Amino acid sequence: MTLELEISEPMSQLMAGQVRRGEFRSPEFLAIAALAKYLDDKAEAAHTQMLMDEADASGPDIELTEAEMDKIFAETRAESERDGCPTRE
Repeated sequence: MTLELEISEPMSQLMAGQVRRGEFRSPEFLAIAALAKYLDDKAEAAHTQMLMDEADASGPDIELTEAEMDKIFAETRAESERDGCPTRE
């Protein structure tokens, strides 16, 4: 597969510098790395949005007091230790 990209002169200079410094083997490898990073970022953003949508659909937010949070953490620690998974404070 062949992909042709037009890039600005400043971007071209930046890429040439990175290749010259040995950060990438060639401009093609740099472009592949940039594309992979872009796709990873898009996938992560989509996953985050899915989780946010799921949270919104699950009902209204609830507020917990510090005492309620402490109780939840204590119960979780006790369950973990009972199951043989030591915890540390």
